[in-house]
Amino acid sequence: MSIGDWSVPGRHLCTGVNDRMFLADVNGDTRDDVVCNNHATGWLSVVKARADGTFPASNSWARLRHFCPNGRVHTGRFNEGPHIDLLCHSLDGAVNVDAANTSGEFWGDNWSMAGRNFCLASGDKLLVADADADGYDDMICNNHATGNLTVDYAGLGNLFDAAEWTRRRNFCRTGGELITMNLDGAAGEDLFCRDPNTGYIASMLAAGDGHYNLVHMQGPFGKWQVGLGKCLGLTSGNFDGGDARDDLLCEEMNSAGTSRALRVQYNEFSW
Repeated sequence: MSIGDWSVPGRHLCTGVNDRMFLADVNGDTRDDVVCNNHATGWLSVVKARADGTFPASNSWARLRHFCPNGRVHTGRFNEGPHIDLLCHSLDGAVNVDAANTSGEFWGDNWSMAGRNFCLASGDKLLVADADADGYDDMICNNHATGNLTVDYAGLGNLFDAAEWTRRRNFCRTGGELITMNLDGAAGEDLFCRDPNTGYIASMLAAGDGHYNLVHMQGPFGKWQVGLGKCLGLTSGNFDGGDARDDLLCEEMNSAGTSRALRVQYNEFSW
């Protein structure tokens, strides 16, 4: 990909105070769209990707929805259809799901539960991913203080009403950076943890039933991306396309703080 294949000067998309941007295919056309949510004003907007890979110069849809004014938005598939939906994990304990309609718009909550109080304890981190490979994304909670790992599996019509599985796994307890990714090419999203200070990494593979039974890999492995060129952010994706396994992407800054670079670690581990 060359630099500057397409650009819109002065677009100022999702740059306001309290704005947060998401990339998700909300209209089910296989192209990722841009979703912007302002958790202070409740403004929600969508810019849909066009067939040629560009975006329009104005919002495709926008409303003052007051969605998730007291929490954090996550994207995932929680309903039938190819569209990606929105989940609000509120600090007051409520969980809300606003499912995208066929046009990729969000008009109102399709499901909500007050007082769910899931993954709100000190040390909790919430991840949204399909743990049990049923086509719907689940809520996965890991607590780095207690070691507890809990999953609330999504269910059609009765979403996130109770935690179906929990164990003390003592996983990612050192303040590590925890993400979900497909490590082994099998169905079900796996857990990957990296300590940004030591470079120590560990993983847990999802079992066929969506449980995380044991740590499958751990070790320094050359203390991945520590010191000069330390990762500013860690994410995953299938960059080589050679298999169904995800690879790692690191955005790194040099020691002087004057330049950035992207580094990819392809998934070559034997599982």
